[in-house]
Amino acid sequence: MFATALSACLIVLTFPPWNQAWLLPFCLIPFLIQTSRATSVRHSFALGLLLSYGMTMAGFYWVMHVMIAFAHFSVPFAFLGLQLFGLICQPSFPVMGVIVYLTSRTSPCARILILASSWTLADALIPKLFQDTLGHATITTSARHLALLGSPLLLTWLIVAINVSFFTKHFRLGIALLAGSLLLGLGIKPSQKDINRPTIRIAGIQGNIGDLEKIASEQGVASTLRTVIDTYMRLSTQALSAHPDLIFWPETAYPGIYRGDSGLSAEVFNFSKNNKIPMVFGGYDASTTFMRDFNSIFFLDNKTGKHTTYHKSVLMPFGEYVPFGDSMPFLKTLVPEIGDFLHGSGPQTFRIANLMIAPAICYEILDAAFVRQATTDTTNVILTITNDSWFGKTEPELHLALAAFRAIENQIPIIRMTNTGISAIIMPDGTFHHATKLNESAILIADLPIMTPLKTPYRMLGAWLLVPLLTLLLGGIALARYSVWENSSHS
Repeated sequence: MFATALSACLIVLTFPPWNQAWLLPFCLIPFLIQTSRATSVRHSFALGLLLSYGMTMAGFYWVMHVMIAFAHFSVPFAFLGLQLFGLICQPSFPVMGVIVYLTSRTSPCARILILASSWTLADALIPKLFQDTLGHATITTSARHLALLGSPLLLTWLIVAINVSFFTKHFRLGIALLAGSLLLGLGIKPSQKDINRPTIRIAGIQGNIGDLEKIASEQGVASTLRTVIDTYMRLSTQALSAHPDLIFWPETAYPGIYRGDSGLSAEVFNFSKNNKIPMVFGGYDASTTFMRDFNSIFFLDNKTGKHTTYHKSVLMPFGEYVPFGDSMPFLKTLVPEIGDFLHGSGPQTFRIANLMIAPAICYEILDAAFVRQATTDTTNVILTITNDSWFGKTEPELHLALAAFRAIENQIPIIRMTNTGISAIIMPDGTFHHATKLNESAILIADLPIMTPLKTPYRMLGAWLLVPLLTLLLGGIALARYSVWENSSHS
């Protein structure tokens, strides 16, 4: 058990906020050693569960905080929920535990192909909440640029292949794969240049207002709404001195149903109109059909006074909706504290201030296929707004790093606006510009280059990587079978 727990800790250390990417070539080896010595399929499956559980406890412990703050679970119930989540957080790990055990007697070359391909396919095909994979841990290395070829899954294949190569004592192959990944990453580094490229000046407002419900319990709902609007208005007024072309507010920065030029909404409407500044901000939108709301982004045109609206499509289970709650309504009565938002209609693009924007709210940015679908040939920027105050102190850096791969894959910038940090501009090479600090109010001013996406292999072909992965997996199985046949024929 110790070796598997060690691998869990090493994997966590490779990710933000620790960023010890140098551990990637070795992080799986303790797990591979122990699982290869498992006594049965059940034993190997249990070791995979332990790897998932250990990684969750060390790296995703903040999920308990989310359950308490966002889903309103009691502390004992949230603790139990974290233990259960630990068993399913990385569903590919138990599967891989079994495959490692079953391939323990195959030839090294076959084992490298089988384990690297099956691990990557399992990460790609088995659903999980955060859609993280080992490849995301390369964000601080030159290898991250390989994501424009085949998303972070390509990097996952390489990481597993390197680990298995070292584990099977094929050191030259492991070193060649490692060096090749880093050098190729440098070689295909994006070539989009900002020289003579038109820019648009944006202002992003980070109000540092997180848990509205906590504030409301202390000040009352009306006073809380007033505080939030006053904060964002004050910071936006300060931002006007930089002469921005467009102002962005983060997720639910408008803490209610936005209704245009009526009620409290009129203050935002009039600010935009009087200062001749278009605005993009998060808030809620009421359904005209159902007695439920959407988590939304509003695109407010100061010239016409009209707004268009994006509704979040990929909702967070047990935070924004109860899974199967619509088909089995009694489930909602069991956890009435959990939100009951409606799903939006899917990926879209919006034009405002001569900028074509592909929006994503919170964890929608982690869905590579979703963002790829939203990013058309005329898209200039990806916008992601979020409220990371629910997630503790370590999640914001992890969320930021995972989001950066959408910029690399699609080769256009990302505007990331948060309530409490980290807000930033993410460039197509995966670097962070104008990053704000956590838990501080801030005004982000940036001259954003107006780009359109490059036709990267990932943008053009999407999940093309799954086909060669399956081919390599079948090739590895065939090689293993041939090795068995050859050995038996000589005996």
